[in-house]
Amino acid sequence: MTSTNVILNRTKKELKYQWYSRIIWITMIISVFISLLNIYGLKSKAASSYDLYVRTYNLYKEEGMDVDKMLDMPINISGTGNEQVVDNPVRLRLEEAATSINHLTINSIVINTLEWMTFVFFPLIFAIYSIFIASYDYKYKTVSIKATLMAPSQLITSKILSIYLGVLIVFVVTLITSLITGVIFHNQIISEIPEQTLTRFDYAIVPNNLILQILFSLLVSLIFASIGFFMGILFKSALLPVILFFVYDFIVPVLGKYDLRNLISVIAHDIFEFKGRFQLFKPTPVSEVTSFTILIIVFALSIFLSYVSFNKQSKYNM
Repeated sequence: MTSTNVILNRTKKELKYQWYSRIIWITMIISVFISLLNIYGLKSKAASSYDLYVRTYNLYKEEGMDVDKMLDMPINISGTGNEQVVDNPVRLRLEEAATSINHLTINSIVINTLEWMTFVFFPLIFAIYSIFIASYDYKYKTVSIKATLMAPSQLITSKILSIYLGVLIVFVVTLITSLITGVIFHNQIISEIPEQTLTRFDYAIVPNNLILQILFSLLVSLIFASIGFFMGILFKSALLPVILFFVYDFIVPVLGKYDLRNLISVIAHDIFEFKGRFQLFKPTPVSEVTSFTILIIVFALSIFLSYVSFNKQSKYNM
């Protein structure tokens, strides 16, 4: 049997293990649940924004104002900061409602999901997922058995391929589930809005960066999956690497301009607009070329070090 066939067969077995052990199911459920929290938040904001518009409209109408004329007039804002004065609050509330509801249109749902997941949750979810895949052979002491069936490089390659396929599955299912849920929520909201009001909505045109945004989000996911895999191989267990990732992601501040989070933020602000619920921190300036180059180096280095670490470990005293 050729080396390629051995790797492909082993990859299938690794995926089957992830399936039957529910590792990939648990990862998928967690990812989808977190993404739906964001979609529900967008829906709640859209509903409350429209409700505020209706209350503002009725308030000014009861005061004898020509609210329909106000809706056709522009908005003028004077003053600065907390002392700003708006001369047309009815039109302002209408535009705010339209913007909030626009976040639930098809392209915007995908973009908002990518922003919400890619820069906080996907790195952590996929790092932990890959840590468990890397370390379970140590936990159940099956490394020596597998080492007798194939070369160490074949074993590592099959694990990495299974992880990347798992990441892709979870990534796609999360986006599709969020999209379907967002469309349902959008239809629910606009079904309760009068047609004459809908015709006044000025739906913003979403920039056509969607393919690039998806590819970059997938790259970030694969980078952290690769780092997690290396740490699982290095520590031969899941507990310490998982703790380290939680501390790095949620506790440790950004450690200068060459911190991975800062490099990701540099590129993210170039291709995302962050007009939804999630706002990514402003990065310390680094060129996009430098940021992308370092990310690719980290990606490749994580894979390389995984091979080196595994090859140096004894497979028969675990």
